[in-house]
Amino acid sequence: MENKQLWNEILRININNNDDIWINVHGFSMFPLLRDGYKVHVKKIHRLYVGQIIIFIMNDIYVVHRIIKINKKEKTVVTIGDDVPIIDGNIPIANILGEVDCFRNLDNKIYYLHEFKWYTRLAVTLSYLVYFFSYIKRRDNNVAKLSWIRRNGLIMKINLYIYNMGTGRKRYEKKY
Repeated sequence: MENKQLWNEILRININNNDDIWINVHGFSMFPLLRDGYKVHVKKIHRLYVGQIIIFIMNDIYVVHRIIKINKKEKTVVTIGDDVPIIDGNIPIANILGEVDCFRNLDNKIYYLHEFKWYTRLAVTLSYLVYFFSYIKRRDNNVAKLSWIRRNGLIMKINLYIYNMGTGRKRYEKKY
């Protein structure tokens, strides 16, 4: 067994034993909710649902993204990052390590995801639109590059406004 596979199994066992697991976030694929340097708390999954943020393994990398579709027959889920206009594709349920229930920002303040209901609804709706249009364009293996769906401009400002309402922030925060 390789070191990476061994580490994955140890992490999976710790999550299933309800150990207190915090993992560092790298990158901005879940911006504005999760940012580089934040920590996410991972717990055991009891059920899968659309809108849930999970941690899974894809190409030997840990990824934290949102579920936008569940394929029960194929035993896969379709995920996407909140700030990424590209779907991850079908992720086997066996690759899912756990779900994110809260996160800690750079000021060490903890936020629980159930406090972001409106943000989650908006993020899922936008993600589903990306999924729908990328599915239509998959004939020639191109990913949808629809400028009006990309998560910048007006859509990103709406996301940030709802996120800032949930965190109690009154100022506009930029990604970089």
